Amino acid sequence: MAAMKFIAPTVLFLLAVSLSLWSPNSPGKMDKQAKENKIDILLATETHLSSHVNSCEILPQNFLVYRKDRPSHKGGVLIAVNNNLVSIPRPDLDSDCEIIWCEVLLEKESILLGYYYRQESKGMDSLDALEVSLSKVVQSAGNRHIILTGDFNLPSIDWVTSNVPSGAKDVNLCKRLLDIAHDFHLEQFGLFIKT
Repeated sequence: MAAMKFIAPTVLFLLAVSLSLWSPNSPGKMDKQAKENKIDILLATETHLSSHVNSCEILPQNFLVYRKDRPSHKGGVLIAVNNNLVSIPRPDLDSDCEIIWCEVLLEKESILLGYYYRQESKGMDSLDALEVSLSKVVQSAGNRHIILTGDFNLPSIDWVTSNVPSGAKDVNLCKRLLDIAHDFHLEQFGLFIKT
């Protein structure tokens, strides 16, 4: 019997509000993207969802959706995992910020997948809560891989040099995030150029 070849999951990261995915003028847009791109894992921030919106209204039914909606109907984070993968919610790893975690079981290992959004108005409190969440993750991770992604809203950081340019906006917040990244051995592996 031939061994099955492992295929890495396809992951899509979205800043949902910028795509107007939740507006009545574009129903099913996220559903369409997930199907067309054969997405296995979808992560979205600034979802602007509330408990009045069912996950099946925005995503195909073959996705298990984990959400953390903000009471003000703004912000919010979402991880959706296609049913072709086994996933488990991990609310025990959350903290008092916009962060959500799940565990995704792959062929021979599992990953802890987190998605974080820092409101610009939250300042240091959100980063402190991120640190709390990461402490929980490290304590429970075992030999699992950890992937944390999201929108940190600190564009002044130079991730190539891990420095904050002099005169940058939010210097203390940037330095705090760099300290957290250093303390938890986090690496920036997706560098995006602002356009």
